[in-house]
Amino acid sequence: MINLYKISNLEQIANEHYLAIEDYVSNRASKQNNLASLNLKIKQCFGQDYDLQKLILAKPEQLEQLRLTCKRGKCEEFSFIQTLYDYFNGNTLNPYNARVLIQKLDIKVCPYCNRNYIYNVDDTKRTSEFDHFYPQAHYPFLAMSFYNLIPSCKVCNFLKNEKDLKINPYDARFDKQKHITFSFSPKNINFYHSEKAIKPKYIFTQDKENTIHDFKTFELFKLYAHHKDIVLELIQKSVMYNESYIDELMKNYEGTLFKNEEDLLRLIFGGYINDEDFGKRPLSKLTKDILEQLEII
Repeated sequence: MINLYKISNLEQIANEHYLAIEDYVSNRASKQNNLASLNLKIKQCFGQDYDLQKLILAKPEQLEQLRLTCKRGKCEEFSFIQTLYDYFNGNTLNPYNARVLIQKLDIKVCPYCNRNYIYNVDDTKRTSEFDHFYPQAHYPFLAMSFYNLIPSCKVCNFLKNEKDLKINPYDARFDKQKHITFSFSPKNINFYHSEKAIKPKYIFTQDKENTIHDFKTFELFKLYAHHKDIVLELIQKSVMYNESYIDELMKNYEGTLFKNEEDLLRLIFGGYINDEDFGKRPLSKLTKDILEQLEII
């Protein structure tokens, strides 16, 4: 539910990803898997227009075509790329590895669920994993393709496993954040006091079928049902921090405790309300949608 294609220096990061792979292949890979050998295999499978660089930097719409070119179970000759991924993902001593890429992307929350942090713990540990949008078990030749590597939490990566998804967070053709709106409806008059009186609602507005498919894959209907307590807190705070109270806080503390009204609302309600910032804190998308329903923003 977080758009990764809006990362400001994304293409630079992607190019650096390729250059690190090229350096490894050129200087440390075996003769059987040197750059010329890999490029020849790639051309034989995908056509003369492709080489390792184009395979690694293929955009989401190109990945879609590439995975159709080689049928599942074919292209075993690209097992070296899978081996390269294992090295990239597991070798913490390598100057370029999965931890480094997570740090460069500077995304703190899983883009699939917007529920879990994916911080690096230190130089050798991380709470994130990389999900292959097109599973490497079926498409080994895409195992190191930049836009096929989706930073994710361990929960989402486990739930997805080898299932196919419909919408890539890197795909600029789709605005995932507008595909769904979180909402609620009160079951009875106790909804100001009890989360049991709150019924979650999910409004799918664009690419409905594909969005629901991915939502089900990550079990998000069930998981977000456990966040009714957050919705209840937002409802209660919307009463406590009414418009006049917010105006008073702005008058007294703007420029000292916070910079602007957006900062104040984050302080009160606990989530970012700018779409560009959803990757900074869990449940920011849920928070913003509920605040819009409550007419706070």
